[in-house]
Amino acid sequence: MKTFRITFTSDPKSGIYSANLVNAESAEQANAYFQTLGNYEIVGCTETNEEPKPGQPVHTVPEEEKATRTAEEITTTIMNAKADATTKIYKKVFDVEEDHKNVNKFLKAVIINFEDERGDIIVYNDNFGTRRKYTDFTKGKKAAGLHPLQIVFAGVDIARVCHDRYINANDEICTF
Repeated sequence: MKTFRITFTSDPKSGIYSANLVNAESAEQANAYFQTLGNYEIVGCTETNEEPKPGQPVHTVPEEEKATRTAEEITTTIMNAKADATTKIYKKVFDVEEDHKNVNKFLKAVIINFEDERGDIIVYNDNFGTRRKYTDFTKGKKAAGLHPLQIVFAGVDIARVCHDRYINANDEICTF
């Protein structure tokens, strides 16, 4: 692996830029992986031999990530791993078994509202109509203008407690 210096900003208007190091096979892979870490504007990616400065973050692309994978594909992999971890944590900490059975048969989209000027936001389930175990809102969040790591659905059990709204297979608005 090579080391790449990623220069980025979270607010281009501020004029404040930061640099992180990413260990990756290529500049493209480093860029794609770094995009999954936050909502940053990358302004540069250069190969470097420099040692990290004290406190400077160094990220390493996981071995299973391939150079040909896009930021969206890497984000999906990370989110699926988080979904598995969340299921295990709920079971261990709260003694709650999440119900994932047939969720992708009836959950076409979730309706969220952050109580701001945007009002109701519909986020579509990318796995609707599939036999996959977990829902996936990666493309739906992108289409809705949300951050890729924004949590829009915490599982059927949590949605029932919170009386969350969703759109079913018949395009009807329902409450869990």
